[in-house]
Order: sequence, then structure tokens, then C-alpha cells
Amino acid sequence: MNIQEQIKKYITSQPEPKRSDMQELHRTILEVIPRCKLWFLDGKDSENKTVSNPNIGYGFYTMKYADGTTREFFQIGLSANKTGISVYILGIKDKKYLAQTYGKKLGKASVSGYCIRFKTLKDINIDILEAAIRYRTNNYRQQGFGVRWNDIHSEKFLLNLTIMRKLIMKMSISVDGFVAGVNGKNDWIFKTGDEESLAWSVGKIREAGLIIMGRKSFEGMAPYWPTATGPFAAPMNEIPKAVFTKKGFAGIHPPSAEQSPAATSWAGARVFDGDLAEGIRELKAESGKPIVAIGGAGFMRSLIATGLIDEYTLGIHPVVLGAGLPIFNGLSISLYLKLVDVKAFPGGAIAKTYHPGVRHGDLYLDK
Repeated sequence: MNIQEQIKKYITSQPEPKRSDMQELHRTILEVIPRCKLWFLDGKDSENKTVSNPNIGYGFYTMKYADGTTREFFQIGLSANKTGISVYILGIKDKKYLAQTYGKKLGKASVSGYCIRFKTLKDINIDILEAAIRYRTNNYRQQGFGVRWNDIHSEKFLLNLTIMRKLIMKMSISVDGFVAGVNGKNDWIFKTGDEESLAWSVGKIREAGLIIMGRKSFEGMAPYWPTATGPFAAPMNEIPKAVFTKKGFAGIHPPSAEQSPAATSWAGARVFDGDLAEGIRELKAESGKPIVAIGGAGFMRSLIATGLIDEYTLGIHPVVLGAGLPIFNGLSISLYLKLVDVKAFPGGAIAKTYHPGVRHGDLYLDK
């Protein structure tokens, strides 16, 4: 099934009036940016479970990260949500621009830095929505529309790109591809490590401006780290954190004057309980040092499925578990990776850093 067929199937699967509204929006966007590159992100994880809302994407632009690397992504996105429709307008540097310029004129719509949400088309002014889309594509016309590929990679072009936070997945993994044993234990990580690999791992955590994890990992770490000692304790307690949950999260005790600074850091973690991909995009749109994801296995599988990871940092340990918890199992689409760095340690562990070898969007494209 090619991209056009996937898009048609997705739109026709929606109930009325959402189906008609999305057909109208799809037609309108294609009129604004005809012959644009089309994307379809199905939002499913390795077990074929939906972890985020599917997205139709239109056009492309190249995002530039603070470290100089770049990545291709769509400019305009269209997605159905539980209460209506979301239109994503990505790559606008001023996060207040959409709300300040179009918010009051749109009608009954919620406008954030990059997303316009509404229940039905009859609730908004479609001409104003079209104007917002045209602003994005006209203001950044050089970013992927009618531009030669070589021009896109010119120094002058890159200077005008939107800088977004990088998302790094950091995991320890066995030779046979498990991040923990069947019982969830990972003591083999410490048994097969050495001083150099430990220092490397701590250094990678210190590069983070934000540490993210799933609910189960957070509930295990939050009581442990505030009183822990050792090289990991300082960065784990000092760096801000965010937790993602699909089943709700009551949190731990709120910050108080009696708590230590370390405990306060964990108590003040941000909680995301909505669409995973949407939450990740929100964090990536913020300024700051890289986002580092550290676990657990289920969260990582869902995160991989979003296609939003920019760097895979894997500490491969010299141990074969035979069975356990994988993170790359059941991928519906092959994930091609480019090896960018390798470091071997005395104890036999190897650190490998990968970037997506095929651009994230292309993973969902029928070329």
C-alpha cells in the first residue's frame, strides 16, 4: 500500500463529520502546496499497538540541531484526535506567532506554538486556517519547495533553519538484543562494565538537558536516586525529568521545604499522559540541551515507533541472556541506522552511536 492509499484509508476510516472535514482539509492543503512530498506516520509500536495518533504530513523542511546535524521532517501535519482534528504547522521559530496572529480569528480552536486543534470545520474560519498554512509555506518557501537538493544543503540555507532539541535514546543492551532479563533484572550491566565504560555512561547522562522515561521506570527510580551515592547520583538528581504514562500517574509527594534538593527534583518531574508523539514534539520544540530517554523497554518500543529519535546510543555488553525484554522487536517497517561512533572498553563492552541512516520521514514513505 503506497502513501496515497494509506492516507485515503486513514481518512475514510474516520466517522462523520470528521471524515468529510479531513477530506476537505486534505484537499485544501494540497491546493496550497501542490505536488508536495506526502508522509504517513501510522503511530504504531513494535507490537502493532497504537501509541500515538496517526499523522498525514505535507511538504518537508530540514531541521538543524545545535550540534550541526540536520533532519528532514514534514511542514504541515493533519491528524484526527479523540475530540476533533489537529493541524500541525511546524518550523515556525516564534512559538507565540500562531496564537497571536491567528488565534482570535480562527474561532473555536485551541492554538499552541505549532498545533491548531478544533472539533469540526464549522467551528473555525477555514480561510484563516488556510492563511496560517500559507504563511508557513510561503515564509519558508526555500525549505523544500521548488529548491534544488544541493541548494537545501548550502551553508546559506542551513543558517535559516529551525533549531530543535535532539532526542537521544540511551540504553544498555545484551549481545542478543535484550535490555533486561525476563524478570526485569539488569545486574549484568554492572557485572560486565568497567571504570571506563562507567565514566562514558555518566558522561552521556550529563549531556542531557532533560531525562525522560516511562512510568514504571520512574516509579522505580524516584524513591532510589535521592539517597543514592556513586557517579550516577548527581546527574540523575540534578537534571530535570519528565515521565510518560498511558495509564495515568498520581505522582510522588509534591515538592516541599522538608525535602532534599534531590527529592524535590524527582517530585517536580513533568508528567505527560496524552499522545506520546505530541508530547515529544512539544519537548523538542523547547530550547535547551538534548533530551535523553533512558527506559524502560515498553516505553522505548513506543518511542522508537514515533520515528522521532535522532540518535541511538547503545552500550552493548558481552553477555547473552537467551531471553528477556527487547526494544527493537516487531518493527513493522525496517529501521535503517548509520553507525557514527564506536568505542570499546577494557571489560568487553562496546558503545555504538547510530543516527537514522534513512531519514525519519522516509521510513514511512513509498519512494
